Amino acid sequence: MKDIPAFKIAEEFTLAPSNYIARVDFELSEHRRLDGVNNKYTKSWKDVDQEFRSDKNIGRQLTKKGYFENHVPEALLNEPNKLKRAKNIYAFVQKHFNWNDEYGIYGKARVKEAFDEGRGSVSEINMSLINLLNAADLKTNLILMSTRMNGLPKMSHPVMSDFNYSIAKLDINGQTYLLDATDKYIDFGILPFRALNYYGRVMDFKNDSYWYDIKADDSSLHQIRMQLTFDVEENMAFGKLDVINQL
Repeated sequence: MKDIPAFKIAEEFTLAPSNYIARVDFELSEHRRLDGVNNKYTKSWKDVDQEFRSDKNIGRQLTKKGYFENHVPEALLNEPNKLKRAKNIYAFVQKHFNWNDEYGIYGKARVKEAFDEGRGSVSEINMSLINLLNAADLKTNLILMSTRMNGLPKMSHPVMSDFNYSIAKLDINGQTYLLDATDKYIDFGILPFRALNYYGRVMDFKNDSYWYDIKADDSSLHQIRMQLTFDVEENMAFGKLDVINQL
């Protein structure tokens, strides 16, 4: 190709540049060692499902519901109405945790330590949410995904480095809710803008994993209203801030 114009992003709502630039990506398939051992790196989703099920940073972190049952108010898990029960748990996790601004699905993830400290990564916060929802007998799975500025993950085969984020998929009475408890000011069932990136991989460890579309609700609303009075002498501002999120 010749005389290709520079790629410039002029629109702030554009996805990652990597989604629009034609390129060839190389990935190590396998390494044959001198002693005859083969290390395979490019695998099928079935292989990934099996590995993640027992992985200490993912699968095993989703089996801690007994710990959470003993460390939260009993009433939180026993609300008769399923949807209200889920909303109460979501609000509890939002209030309890502070996000440390860390992304990623790899690295050390310890939901018990994060819960005790009240601070954690995206994975630790949302896996804690999943544990609590499952402890309350609400079917919830982990979705691996990529943020808008990280690019879209490849669907043809697993490239785990494509994923840098995770959210919760909750199913109640035939209705699906996608949840992310890292933001204290986003309502139940609404995802932050960074997570609206078309699709993610649902890690259903009792069955096979599968792709799931991530879409913003047509009627969703995020509105911020401020009414301020400025005190010039004190160099301060006083007033009210209203943040409204609606499905």
